[in-house]
Amino acid sequence: MPLPPLVEPADALTAAERTRFARQLVLPHIGEVGQRRLKNARVLVAGAGGLGSPVISYLAAAGVGALVIVDDDLVEESNLPRQLAHAGADIGAGKAESAAAEARRQGPYGAPVAVARRVDSETAEALVARVDLVVDTTDDAAARVALHDAAMRAGIPYVWGTAVGTDGMVSVFWADAPGGVTLRDLHPDPLADTNRRCVVDGVTGPLCAAIGGVMAGEALKLIVGAGDVLLGRVLVFDALDATWREVALAPAGR
Repeated sequence: MPLPPLVEPADALTAAERTRFARQLVLPHIGEVGQRRLKNARVLVAGAGGLGSPVISYLAAAGVGALVIVDDDLVEESNLPRQLAHAGADIGAGKAESAAAEARRQGPYGAPVAVARRVDSETAEALVARVDLVVDTTDDAAARVALHDAAMRAGIPYVWGTAVGTDGMVSVFWADAPGGVTLRDLHPDPLADTNRRCVVDGVTGPLCAAIGGVMAGEALKLIVGAGDVLLGRVLVFDALDATWREVALAPAGR
């Protein structure tokens, strides 16, 4: 069963917005009101790398009004095969600023904000305080836990994904939703996660695009209140076998 829309509609669309988003306006689950909800949405995207790039591009292009893009890293040449929010001219620049510039190109009606700040237990609360949902594309266990816990305390959904090697996973955590689960239902001790890293295990751009695309789709569904989001379900992708499978996730001891 679809959840209620996460965001109230903004004011009426302009003629230019109607033209730009025409193919979304004809979708029954978006339509005029849904597009206005997207326009009014405030989404925190943590990480502007391999997963963050497609998430940021697709959310901006879909008409999400405010993207808060958080990353304290700099663009390196080895990022470019998979982090398509950045180009060669961006090497050495901050990833948050570079991704925000890409978001402005993809979504000229939005207002992306770049935050060049490390996500930790001290910064997460402030980052989460004024957004409607969190999309976490980071690959650092401590950052993930800090963002997840801040989102749960704020009562907002947290879209989670990973892409390392040839495997990817996506889920949605939201303790306040019916049937909602948390990151600790997947990892009882998330800080003890093995925390595979792309620098060691490698990754390809298409895998990041596949997982990031699903993450962006879950965020859009939450905003407009459509479809069945991945609450209590983990979607697992094996890029080598080209298979998707779903794993049920139940609350642990709650």
